Amino acid sequence: MYRILVSRVTVLFLALVLVAELGFATPLSAAAFISGSLSEILSIRKGKPLMVVLWSIDCPSCLHELGLLKKIRQKYKNSDFVLISTDDISLQSEIREVLERRGLGDIESWAFADGNAQRLRYEIDPQWYGEIPRTYFYDAEHNRVSLSGTLTAQHIEAWLKTVSPK
Repeated sequence: MYRILVSRVTVLFLALVLVAELGFATPLSAAAFISGSLSEILSIRKGKPLMVVLWSIDCPSCLHELGLLKKIRQKYKNSDFVLISTDDISLQSEIREVLERRGLGDIESWAFADGNAQRLRYEIDPQWYGEIPRTYFYDAEHNRVSLSGTLTAQHIEAWLKTVSPK
């Protein structure tokens, strides 16, 4: 049996082609969160602040936060955030449906696509043990502060003031 090694870029490209063929419009359909994905997310935003929100379709607090994120997005149009579902990528249609119902279907979204979720959690943050909701606030240098538990508008607005003072 031959082993073919395919680069992550090729896999992502093929996933995008598949997404285009299936007619999915949301970034989630192509965003398989695997080892190295967080580095990829951050490198694209070099020198820019962002918020990374980890959530699950089975988490009531997470679902409440999605409504809050929609409001924040409408109020602060230049804010950048990425959603990472800790649900398996096999649930992408349910994940996409939840995001679309909450008006976040066009936000950059990822879902865990590695059978070893513990390894992905450790790569995101060795101090994180999987509790959700979990949010990371990154400044422009990508120093971060984490929050476990329910996210509030006050948390987000305080972070926005520190990363984009007026």
